[in-house]
Amino acid sequence: MAQPYFQKDKAAKALAMALELGDKAACGHFGINLRTLQRWRKRANGDAELSQVVTTKKAELDAAKDEWAQEAVAFLRKAIAKLGELVEDAKPNQMRDVVGAIKIVGELDITRNALADECSTDAGETGKPAPGEGEDQEAESRGPNHGTREVAHTSPPLN
Repeated sequence: MAQPYFQKDKAAKALAMALELGDKAACGHFGINLRTLQRWRKRANGDAELSQVVTTKKAELDAAKDEWAQEAVAFLRKAIAKLGELVEDAKPNQMRDVVGAIKIVGELDITRNALADECSTDAGETGKPAPGEGEDQEAESRGPNHGTREVAHTSPPLN
């Protein structure tokens, strides 16, 4: 049986996405099984050229993610400003709409904070110790449910 044609670009994109979002997400996006991704990862470890392409694709993904986050923050600022104008011009019979606008602003602020946290985390500004440093003491002080918050994360696809 002949070996299937190796698609270096697809493998590099899948490996880069796996680094960012995990193996399961990368496999689903590219329509491959986990074993294929594992073979590609093993191949990249021994192939300097493929490894370099993966590094390049990862940098492209990071740049796209950063650009998306900046655009999202700019959009949220515009949306909040527009909602502020609408609230100021509201008439008494529009109070339900005003309350809805205030709720939207609160949700937008939560989103803005999540994006700001992600950007600062990506930039290495976590304030957390390096892996292995003080983990036992921190885990005890945080309690059993610390860090269980789930945040939706959407990055542009690498097509």
